[in-house]
Amino acid sequence: MCVETNTKESAVIVTLTDFAGRHFNPQNRGTKITNYTPQEFEALINAAVAAGAELKDGNSPFVKHLFVKNFTNANQGVVEITDENRGQLQSGYEARRPEELKVLTRWFEGVQAPKAAYLDVVMYTREQLSKEGVEIGADFGVVAILGEPVCAESPQNPTALLRNALGIAEGGNGKPLDTKEYARAVDFWSKYALVK
Repeated sequence: MCVETNTKESAVIVTLTDFAGRHFNPQNRGTKITNYTPQEFEALINAAVAAGAELKDGNSPFVKHLFVKNFTNANQGVVEITDENRGQLQSGYEARRPEELKVLTRWFEGVQAPKAAYLDVVMYTREQLSKEGVEIGADFGVVAILGEPVCAESPQNPTALLRNALGIAEGGNGKPLDTKEYARAVDFWSKYALVK
């Protein structure tokens, strides 16, 4: 169930990780939020959780999702590939952070994504983040904010699934590769690409 957010003060249950800070950078590929600071966004997410918003289980025991109606100026992070925009696809080998392996990535340049109807706030437990060398003072740390057209999770990118299977040392989370999940991801990401 997607929820509304409010400005009620609440205890810190959720914190933004440095990795999630990329969503507040106008140069980020995918979902960008430029009308809230990370601190303001964090406060609103904590208020939603304190008011009873459901944290849904993710594809691993340490992953949680919070789906909220988009209260930001964020557009969808992905756009469907069509004959009209196929010429604007770009690709290259990139890493999200300096310590990660570079992987082949594909994105749109010069394509305007529609405003997202919902935000999928993806979180890891404190214990998982600690395994990955990130210490937080909350129960959950936000690792991604995804602008979605519907109140549901899109499949992870196949390269993210492979990176996760490579383990923490390569920038993943250590989740073994699930071939059915991978096939679903390939099907989705053959039709969609990130927007820069």
